[in-house]
Amino acid sequence: HDLTSFKPELLELANTNKKKKVYKVNELIKRHGHEVLRLAPYHCDFNAIELVWTQAKKYYYDHIGSVGFQDEKVVAMWKEALNHCNDELWQHCVNHTEDIIKAWYTNANDF
Repeated sequence: HDLTSFKPELLELANTNKKKKVYKVNELIKRHGHEVLRLAPYHCDFNAIELVWTQAKKYYYDHIGSVGFQDEKVVAMWKEALNHCNDELWQHCVNHTEDIIKAWYTNANDF
């Protein structure tokens, strides 16, 4: 490069010559015949807990108006809403999330 290069040209040059990150754990996993798939953390479509949390909030908001808004009733309604999130709901949300991840992964590999 020469001294008259502009910032975009320098950034392009830096990106072209940048070493690719290599994670030791990824290499270990690959050596054992597995593939690493990284998902966006906290992404609502890729985390079952986000679906469960949505269900808990929906239950709470659907029922809180009928019991009142005193502190003890609010706490009791949150406990009821969270108890509503049983094993069956969790399993459904996990299965749904897995389906979304598989579909996303399949579509991403089509390019």
